[in-house]
Amino acid sequence: QEHAQLSSPAAEQSRRKMALVAVAPATDLGRARRPREVLQARISSLELDSALETLDFDGLTMSLQDVVRIAEALEFDTSVSSLSLADCRLGPGEVGRLVRALKEARTVKSLSLARNPIGALGAASLASAFAKEGSVALKSLKLEQCQLGLEGAQKLARGLEKNRVLKVLDLSFSGLTEPGCARLAVMLRTNRTLDTVGLAGNAAGAFGAEMLAGVLSINNKLKTLDLSENQVGDRGAEALAAALAKNSSLTDLGLAGNEIGARGARFIAQALLKNKSLVNLDLEYNPIGEAGARALSDALDTNESLLTLSRDEV
Repeated sequence: QEHAQLSSPAAEQSRRKMALVAVAPATDLGRARRPREVLQARISSLELDSALETLDFDGLTMSLQDVVRIAEALEFDTSVSSLSLADCRLGPGEVGRLVRALKEARTVKSLSLARNPIGALGAASLASAFAKEGSVALKSLKLEQCQLGLEGAQKLARGLEKNRVLKVLDLSFSGLTEPGCARLAVMLRTNRTLDTVGLAGNAAGAFGAEMLAGVLSINNKLKTLDLSENQVGDRGAEALAAALAKNSSLTDLGLAGNEIGARGARFIAQALLKNKSLVNLDLEYNPIGEAGARALSDALDTNESLLTLSRDEV
């Protein structure tokens, strides 16, 4: 089985040319480099080589001083287009310094801060940059497991309402709950640039799903929406199905692990009879039963756009 995945805006660039990647220099034979040594070597590579296009610091614990060095190098003169700082134990202060650098480093288009406890304050720093037109050039922002909560969602939503640059936003497993997801839905009613939104692992619930369904009824730019593991249930599935019947832009929808039963599956099946844009639909780990599976199978006899329907065997 195939699964719908968030697309990466860097994919097109990688097809056009091979990106230069910052890596630590070769180690002495027989001696593994310690994480701190690897980190310092990669920062030095950035400071000495302005031709680097991709920087990967994932899993390397950083201090504020380390972040300052990276920020200053980015501000000076670089060709970096992709910066990944996942799982580096960055807090709001480090993010604030990076945001100031990104305002100068116009080449950076992709940023990952996944699995860092940046919280609402870190989200506020990012939001302030997005709110001002032309402030940052980011097209992709990944904030999975960043402990944003409701306040963080509110800050980001406010900053992105009028943003015309960012295309990919991943807020998976960020503790958003129903109000947070609802606030993001309000943002998506006015934002017409984002085409990929990841909200997996949050507690959007039926209400959050209903709010997002309202977005799908009017937003003709969104192409990928991942709502896996969000406690959507049959009520949320019904709302999303009604929106899918009208939507003509969404190609990928993730609804895995959402407690959707046979009733919800039938609503989705009915929507597939009318929808002509959806290509990938993930309904795995939902108790749709034989009745739900049969309804979906019957819908596929009519639907001509769907290429991948992932569901559990019944």
